Amino acid sequence: MDHNWKDVPLHGQADPVDVRVDTHVCRKIGERHMDEPREPWDEWMGTKLVNDFKALWPDGCRNDIERKTVTDVSDRIHQDALVSLQTPLLMKYNYQQKKKTEAAGTTSPTQSFGKPEPTQRLVLPNGGHAEIRRDGDGGWSLRTCYFDKAVSGRNEPVWRRYRGFVNRLRSRYLAAPRQGSSEPQIIDTYPKDDCIEWGIEFVSPYNWGLEASTPPDPWNHLPLPWPQPPAPPTAPPPGVLRPRPGGGTK
Repeated sequence: MDHNWKDVPLHGQADPVDVRVDTHVCRKIGERHMDEPREPWDEWMGTKLVNDFKALWPDGCRNDIERKTVTDVSDRIHQDALVSLQTPLLMKYNYQQKKKTEAAGTTSPTQSFGKPEPTQRLVLPNGGHAEIRRDGDGGWSLRTCYFDKAVSGRNEPVWRRYRGFVNRLRSRYLAAPRQGSSEPQIIDTYPKDDCIEWGIEFVSPYNWGLEASTPPDPWNHLPLPWPQPPAPPTAPPPGVLRPRPGGGTK
């Protein structure tokens, strides 16, 4: 069931916009991502909701209870997307799909590109990320939402997941500072197998560590609702001996 997120404050837009959530995107999330055991959807949304959502596909919604399941999952993604936009902690870029065509009288395909589609990649507090893209008709839609299994999967503690994903994006899209500068340089064009990403912008530059700051890694120090690292162990009061590993005191 297609539905909309109303009045989403996408970065750089003069007014809030509606973001369409298509049924085929919901199905992709349920079949491809929720069914991947390394993606911790159950920790984010609860085991029952995740199982109910996965069970909808490929048939889709057939009654009000199943429609509510889709709405509940969509609402959770929407809520975390708003946190990302309000912080802000996101990337903006233009997406262009690669296309191969064969010209008449030739045997070698030629490569061309589709129209640029402005995209916002939102880092979510739970460690996942959501991609929102503008269509050719000017409407915005959710294209995907998932966890990068290598850095924000189930084996990572909750508090480290979004931090690991930020570091992943920084290592992918940033180059070493130019001579005489201390700030990393953004790689303007990033080619992939099926597309190119260009016009890359990090929002906000401060939160991504692209401006001089103390501490130098602001993304690691965001307040709640971003997950917090465990508190360091409390030092013993003066005069109290600390237990020595393996027995005894020191």
